[in-house]
Amino acid sequence: MNPVARSRSGALLGKKARVTRAAILKALQEDIDDGVPWRQLSATDAARAAGRSIASFYQHWPTVEAAVIEIANDMAARKTVPSEHFRQIIVLLGVEGHDVPGLPEPQVPDDPEGEGK
Repeated sequence: MNPVARSRSGALLGKKARVTRAAILKALQEDIDDGVPWRQLSATDAARAAGRSIASFYQHWPTVEAAVIEIANDMAARKTVPSEHFRQIIVLLGVEGHDVPGLPEPQVPDDPEGEGK
């Protein structure tokens, strides 16, 4: 998904690692597309569905949230409109105002300094 994919340590990924990463992200995206509730999204389930180990998941992302945000970034780069369910998950993660089509713009307080008392 990422044209210059790197490991969590910052090293460039080889072909096998890129394939593993893409397979796990695809499995996680499919869970989201199937409507799996946010709190039930699982690194273990995504890795297993991709035919990989849980260790493989954590070599690439520290959390499910980080993997979901990577999917959102990829959607933004491709100008892909997410499903309503995925939009809700992205907003729950605090990614509103992101470049993903269809997300709400960031909310800016009318008086951020509290000066209009």
